[in-house]
Amino acid sequence: PVSSSPAVANGVVYIGLDFSVYAPNANTGAKLWSYNTGSDADSSPAVANGVVYTGSMEGNVWALNASTGAKLWSYNTNIEVMSAPVVVNGTLYTVDLSHVFAFELGGTSADLFLRIRPTPTTAHQGDLLTYAFPVWNLGPDAADHEVLNTQVPEGTTFDYIRISGTPGLGTCKA
Repeated sequence: PVSSSPAVANGVVYIGLDFSVYAPNANTGAKLWSYNTGSDADSSPAVANGVVYTGSMEGNVWALNASTGAKLWSYNTNIEVMSAPVVVNGTLYTVDLSHVFAFELGGTSADLFLRIRPTPTTAHQGDLLTYAFPVWNLGPDAADHEVLNTQVPEGTTFDYIRISGTPGLGTCKA
């Protein structure tokens, strides 16, 4: 049985069911990812800025990457968290059976700018493809846990990634 309401963002449905949070494609229903919370994930999830927030019966509040389902962080309240979390002005609010919790999410002043330009080059089988995604942070704060998703031609295999930053202006990490 499903005892929570789903959240929907960017073509993905997020729902707690049994001991996991699931993320199926909203159009096809195909499972994109799931994350095992270790106990009933009865809290209705909330999605904000690429992160899924939810609670579970063992008392954890979870923050999961909305694209991959990877755990970003968790916090144990020691009492079951069944209420739906909500994000307002960069703060996550949730309650367990006897407390209200507020988590400052930080990084709310980051302002990312991404420039993608197609190249007119035709690629043939066996050619080396280079993808460049210039990104600038125009805000004063760090942009933590940001995710860039893109599609590549079918049959393309990944060789390596090079991430760089402009000296004196910051760096990026894979």
